[in-house]
Amino acid sequence: MLRQSRITKTGYGLRTAGIFVAIILGYLLLRAIPPVGRVFARVEHTFVVLGTGIGGVISRVTSSEASTSSKLNLCTTQLAAAATHIATLQNDAKNVSELEATIGYVNEAHVKGVAARIVTRSLPETSVLTIDKGSNDGIVSGSAVTIADGHLLGVITEVASGSAQVRLVHSQASSIPAMIVGSDRTIGLVEGQEGTVLRMQYIPLDANVHEGDVVVTSGLAGGLPANIVIGLVTSVISVETAPFLEALIEPLYDDRTWTNVLVLSPTL
Repeated sequence: MLRQSRITKTGYGLRTAGIFVAIILGYLLLRAIPPVGRVFARVEHTFVVLGTGIGGVISRVTSSEASTSSKLNLCTTQLAAAATHIATLQNDAKNVSELEATIGYVNEAHVKGVAARIVTRSLPETSVLTIDKGSNDGIVSGSAVTIADGHLLGVITEVASGSAQVRLVHSQASSIPAMIVGSDRTIGLVEGQEGTVLRMQYIPLDANVHEGDVVVTSGLAGGLPANIVIGLVTSVISVETAPFLEALIEPLYDDRTWTNVLVLSPTL
């Protein structure tokens, strides 16, 4: 019985092997026929392409988290570098624009001065800033500091060898003799107050002052030359019992947006 079972299994194995050999031989014979061989070649190529594609997908899906994290970090670093580069270019363009305005003012007004950069700004209520030039560069106390094409930013109050402090025109401690363009008689004092709007006081009652008039320095204060633009009249205040007129003055530029300044040589 056992021997018969072994004979049966052996016969089954031989038949299976025979069938497999027959399939292989049949496949080889069919490939030898040119038309059929081309068909088989295309089928094999299709399976190779599919296998390669599936393998690539599996490889990407099973890639390590460390590799993905590394790529993300690289992208973040590159993005930060690009943002820094753009900011640098924008800052350079701003500096060039400011310097061009300063050069234009020097050439047109025939003034002399020292170009400087703002390095620190104080709290708004003190309205003081520091520039990177000082006595070593010829800066002296009382000199006018301008921005753009000749607009008054403030006055030098303290000087060190390599730096100086500037009191801005809108400081509550600031008081600058001024006049209306085109009228030598319209003299007053432009004083700072809370906020950026200035107040011009002690204007004669008979002065011809209107909204939109340009207010400039009068040249009657220490080292401040005449005709440096301070701002525009936005309103005129007349009180019936007051001995003088007053006017509100708005500067043409926001000093908070400027970095490059020109310190004018003092008048003699």
